[in-house]
Amino acid sequence: MKLIYAHDGHYHLFLKDRGYYLKTGDYTPEIDEGTARRLLSSGFFAATQEGWKKIEKDKVIDATNYLAGQRCFILAGGPSVKKINLEKLKNDFVIAVNHSIEFYPQAQAFLFIDISMYEHAKNLIDNYKGLIFASFRNVDRMKKRENLFFFPQNTQRPGKTIAEGLYSSKLSGLAAINLALIMGASKIYLLGYDMGYIGGEHHWYGQIDERQAKYSEENYHRKITAFDAFLPYKDIIFNCSRNSRLTQFQKVDFEEIIEPKNLANKQIPANNIASKYKTYPLSPMMKLSKVNNMFAGKRIFVVGSGPSLKGFDFNLLKDEITIAVNHTLEYFPDAKIHLFGDPRVFQYTKHIYDAGYKGLVFASFHADIGDYAEKENFYVFAKNWNRVTTRIEDGLYSDFNSGMEAVNLALVMGAKEIYLLGIDFCADNNEYYFYGKPKWFTSNMAHANDLLKQRSRYWENFSDYKDKIFNCSKISMVKTFEYRDIKNVLGIVD
Repeated sequence: MKLIYAHDGHYHLFLKDRGYYLKTGDYTPEIDEGTARRLLSSGFFAATQEGWKKIEKDKVIDATNYLAGQRCFILAGGPSVKKINLEKLKNDFVIAVNHSIEFYPQAQAFLFIDISMYEHAKNLIDNYKGLIFASFRNVDRMKKRENLFFFPQNTQRPGKTIAEGLYSSKLSGLAAINLALIMGASKIYLLGYDMGYIGGEHHWYGQIDERQAKYSEENYHRKITAFDAFLPYKDIIFNCSRNSRLTQFQKVDFEEIIEPKNLANKQIPANNIASKYKTYPLSPMMKLSKVNNMFAGKRIFVVGSGPSLKGFDFNLLKDEITIAVNHTLEYFPDAKIHLFGDPRVFQYTKHIYDAGYKGLVFASFHADIGDYAEKENFYVFAKNWNRVTTRIEDGLYSDFNSGMEAVNLALVMGAKEIYLLGIDFCADNNEYYFYGKPKWFTSNMAHANDLLKQRSRYWENFSDYKDKIFNCSKISMVKTFEYRDIKNVLGIVD
């Protein structure tokens, strides 16, 4: 098989470590396969002319603004990491660099350049569930997977997209910073970016291979200036290693950064009431991203549990896209989607899932759902306590109300029209739920009613979307949206 250096205008930088590159539209003469393989392993991307378009489509991710303003920690290999309690990172987005993934597999993303990394930790990498970013050197060695993305290396400057290449000067840590910038991180905190020995050690996890033992202080020193490429971003990049040789970024104390808001991402509650609740890992960002515009242009019915639904025939909704909120699924198991923001609900609906529920399940990150989180139809989402979002990666808006989260879900799914059923925010004939009181409900009914009336004002945060959201409950205290009779919506003639 003969190979050529294949190129397309969209991917205008494919660089070797030595720094030369192909300009847009240029092609080299045909070369033999052996030569192409050697160049491929050195970082220069080569592909069959026929297979190029497929690789172009499947192998490069558009990660632009993937984090959408969340902060990000990059876990490198410097010995200063030994002083850090990595457990405190569990609620943050972490990019593990090279061998750090072996000692912190909880990281949401993992980046490496060297072929030897994959050969050393093949089993771990093949079973890793987070996002994997590997240099094009590895493209012929790794099997295609949904969470695996290859990137070209850019030895000239930080790329603005992954297709332009991630900046690298034989340092995976540089590429990781470039990735975090492309992902839109609001702040980037560097862990283990020591660029030198500390206490006679060069890596916090010890020596992995003999090449590391040969790495001298001079080797580190020569690479420090490579970080100058990120000086334009020094206002959002912070170094958490006090002993680091890097001078380009402000040094900060990890404990001071992590402790004030241990749940640090913007979609995690910052108020005292919310922050006391334990949280669990979100679904991988790549999985969550598939939810966006999943039902673009369709109408969605959000089915709450208010008393206005007492006696309602749920069979009328069998052909509609429906989101059952919390316990409503127990009475409407044919709902296409189930969302629960209250972690207690899981124990009551678990038997429905076990019986073969085929719909999509959206569980709050406050719920401990164990291995169910790995199921294809389960999504673990964060709550956003500040605003209504347009991407599920940013969390779903909540004021301790799953109905709001469900309406936000319908919005991120791209619904053309959203109809609310049982979103009453009030009691009726001393009943707050159409199915009676849940076993866990202990509140005084009058107190609960007053509280919900006060909270109904938070629906105003959805006012930008009131042209597509309609309330089908006459008794509802939610007055933000126009009332629509459900019979007219469904075309039912009395």
